[in-house]
Amino acid sequence: DRYLPPKAAGSASGASGASSASSASGASSQKQPEQPFDLAALRGLRANGALHIGSLKANNLKASNVRMDVKANGGRLDVNPLTANFYQGTLSSAIAINAAPAVPTFAAKHNMTGVNVGAFLKDLANNDTLEGKGNVTADVTTQGSTVTALKKALNGNAAIKLADGSVKGIDIAGSIRSAKAKLGALRGEQTQAVDKNQKTDFSELTATFNIKNGIARNNDLSLKSPLLRVGGEGEINLGEDTLNYLVKAAIVGTSKGQGGREADELKGVTVPVRVTGPLAAPTYKLDFSAMATDSAKQAVTDALQKRFGGGAAAGDAAKKDGGQPGGSTRDKLRGLFGR
Repeated sequence: DRYLPPKAAGSASGASGASSASSASGASSQKQPEQPFDLAALRGLRANGALHIGSLKANNLKASNVRMDVKANGGRLDVNPLTANFYQGTLSSAIAINAAPAVPTFAAKHNMTGVNVGAFLKDLANNDTLEGKGNVTADVTTQGSTVTALKKALNGNAAIKLADGSVKGIDIAGSIRSAKAKLGALRGEQTQAVDKNQKTDFSELTATFNIKNGIARNNDLSLKSPLLRVGGEGEINLGEDTLNYLVKAAIVGTSKGQGGREADELKGVTVPVRVTGPLAAPTYKLDFSAMATDSAKQAVTDALQKRFGGGAAAGDAAKKDGGQPGGSTRDKLRGLFGR
């Protein structure tokens, strides 16, 4: 990192000093504009070679046994292949940069296999919301002269498949278990902030993303555990570092120490969970009123099935009962509800 340009002044202690001076003078502090990076040096570069690195740390990311083949000519730089041992797994990438136009363009294909995603995200973005081990793929293009511009112009696709991990910040199963006692009194949504001490464990997590103009959309989120099934859809705004997701969680089984009888009574009930806000600290809204409605529907369905003994049997019984299935069913419903 010492070969990279120095960071702009005004961060860390410089920023606090400027802020103090601004407060003393009564002027409002303003965020410094993002400085564009300069790739002009690539336009005159001609190169063809290979680079092997035993141990590498760059921008806090760590890798070992790094190999990259490099070609540069006419403002275009190709790094292909780029391979490494990467966060307990492997990385295989191809990167292309074209600095010839006024606005440089970028293309990247990444295939991470068996990586520790939690450690990777911590080092990459100081983000501690996901842990697990698995595969991550991405095939993206973008253009721009600042990091923000690159994020807003990102297009392509990505996918993730993790095993034996957790989503930190919320215990979905615990929230559903505690909801049973609130169904009689609570109507509407309950908002919960992120609690880093809570987490939702999973045996498998999969999702694919379609990225357009910096917004990653997903409609096949799937999280599985012995206790839960979670599906969802939504979007991540990479340019603004925010997300907006609707997740639907349902208890599908019981596990000793993780719900017992209460979880069994809520088996099959689906709870919508709205996840919104900044990526670093989103807000979770659990819609307990929708859960109560779903629970009531399930209770009626169960009662009807017990009363009529199944659709085919009910239909046959109705035919024997005067040949008027509609009237027979109506009479039974009246008896069920006492009317």
